[in-house]
Amino acid sequence: MAQRRKVERVPVVITAQYRIESKSAEYVFCPANAIENGFYTRDACILPELVTSDGVVHRCQFVGTWNNRGGVYEDEFENICQRRYRMSFVSIRSMWIGRLGHVDDFWHLIKLD
Repeated sequence: MAQRRKVERVPVVITAQYRIESKSAEYVFCPANAIENGFYTRDACILPELVTSDGVVHRCQFVGTWNNRGGVYEDEFENICQRRYRMSFVSIRSMWIGRLGHVDDFWHLIKLD
């Protein structure tokens, strides 16, 4: 009788790259529309990587996501922007509007590795 060999299964990791309209940085605070739409419609098993406007590929960790409809998190956003960038949220938001034309209600704080 032939013996069965034990086959070790190696998990397959599928990655996909998505553009983010930001230069490479340790942390990015951005509206949802700064990331290419395919990121949000990808299959859940795909590990995303973000490609910054300067061409650097990053693995990403979402630290927080907020729905700021009606400005409900603007005080928290002010704290984030002051602590991370020493700029007001109004200035950061204006920068994104200049870059994108408009900003979504959803905002992300993302750690890029």
